[in-house]
Amino acid sequence: MILIIVVLLVSIVLLIINILLVARDNYIEKISPYECGFQPFDNVLNNFDIKYYLIALLFLLFDLEVMFLIP
Repeated sequence: MILIIVVLLVSIVLLIINILLVARDNYIEKISPYECGFQPFDNVLNNFDIKYYLIALLFLLFDLEVMFLIP
């Protein structure tokens, strides 16, 4: 029980120290979702084309086959 209390106290103290000492430089460029300098073209929730999923699955399949061939 003492260990749990000590761990909780230390974690709370470290959290408070972090909140007090952190430098907050929040300006519009830094907090924007894209830091690369251009606005997004489309909605990010669009689905990928099925060929990307197929290529990824084929890569995993052949990668695992090569891994078993080497030993």
